[in-house]
Amino acid sequence: MRIARFVVSLTLMLVLSLPAFASDGVEDPPMPIPVVESAQGGWWSVPYRRSDVLLFTTIGFGAMHHVDHVLRSNHSGFPFKAQVTPFTGSLLVYPALLIPYFLDAGPNVSLIVTSLIYAGTQFAHIVLEPPSDLYGTWQNPEVNLLETTSPTLGRISQVVSIGLSIAMLGHIASTIFDGLEHGFTWSRVSAPDASPGVTLIPTFGEVTGLSASYAWD
Repeated sequence: MRIARFVVSLTLMLVLSLPAFASDGVEDPPMPIPVVESAQGGWWSVPYRRSDVLLFTTIGFGAMHHVDHVLRSNHSGFPFKAQVTPFTGSLLVYPALLIPYFLDAGPNVSLIVTSLIYAGTQFAHIVLEPPSDLYGTWQNPEVNLLETTSPTLGRISQVVSIGLSIAMLGHIASTIFDGLEHGFTWSRVSAPDASPGVTLIPTFGEVTGLSASYAWD
C-alpha cells in the first residue's frame, strides 16, 4: 500500500515538473501553422453566368411553348404550315437572343432585346392568345394535332406560358444587376486577371497540435 502511494506521488511530481524542464527558461519559437486554401466564389462567381443560365432557361421555355403552338395548330404557321403567321415571326427570337450571347454583347444589348421580346410576348398572350385559349384548344380534338381532349395538356400549356414569362423577367432583372455590377456597356467586360481570394484554414491536426504546444507554456 505504501509502495503504491509512493509511486502515485512520484508520478504526480514528474507530471507537474515537466513544463519547467521543457521550457528551461527559454521560450520555444512559435509553431508554424500549415494552412489549406479555400477558394471563394465558385461557379456562380463568374461574371454574367447567372444571366446566361436565365437566358438558356428562357430559350428552353420558348422552345416548349413553340412546340405547344405547333401541336395546338390554331396558332401555328410556316414552316409547319403553308401560311406565314405571327408564329413565323416569333421564331426570330432565338437568333435575337443567341447572337448577342455569342458576340459577348453587354448588358445594354441584352436588356433592350429581352425587354422587347418580353413586351411582344405579353401582348400576344393577352390579346392574341389568352390563357383560356391555351387551355381550350386542348379540349377540342378537332383543332389540336393530337386529336385529343386533355385537361392535363391544357394546364401544361398554361404553365409553360407562365414559366416563359417568369424566365424572361428573371433574365431582365439579372441583366440589370450585371449592369450595376460590371457597368452598363455594349460589350461584356473581361473577368479580372487577379486570382480569386483565398481563406487560410488550419486543418484539424494543426489546430490540435498547436493547442497541445500552448498547454505547456
